[in-house]
Amino acid sequence: MKKFSTLYMTALLLMAAFAFTSCTDDDQDMAYYLDGVWQGYISDGSQTYEATLEFEQRDGNYFAKSGYGYEEDCTWTGHVSRTQFRWSVSNRFIYLDYGAEGLYVLDCANFPTSYRKGEYMSGRIWHQRSQEHVANFQLRKVYNHDDH
Repeated sequence: MKKFSTLYMTALLLMAAFAFTSCTDDDQDMAYYLDGVWQGYISDGSQTYEATLEFEQRDGNYFAKSGYGYEEDCTWTGHVSRTQFRWSVSNRFIYLDYGAEGLYVLDCANFPTSYRKGEYMSGRIWHQRSQEHVANFQLRKVYNHDDH
């Protein structure tokens, strides 16, 4: 009987360990799928911008849930702006930190389930501090960093 209870407790501990490690897997997978270049549109209600966002995982580490990148927007008049950001994934939200410009959250209604080119993501962007909805986005992955 003691041997059975020891095996039973060991099995319970292993299941608990797997349950806790799987919580971080979603964010790690999301960060890995995010890594690369995305192109599409961002609409703030009054204007729609052609946008390119590049996400690069920290130190090229496929397990990193954060990194750096840039956003390049082009208006219909041809004006192009390029802004750097730091990003992280937490609880299936993508946080974009533009420094003095603020922290924004990409709330994905649709997010890919693989890292392949051609995948789409879409959703809403809101300002982290004010919780104000500021834009919608639809982006398609056009480049993976590991495709050299």
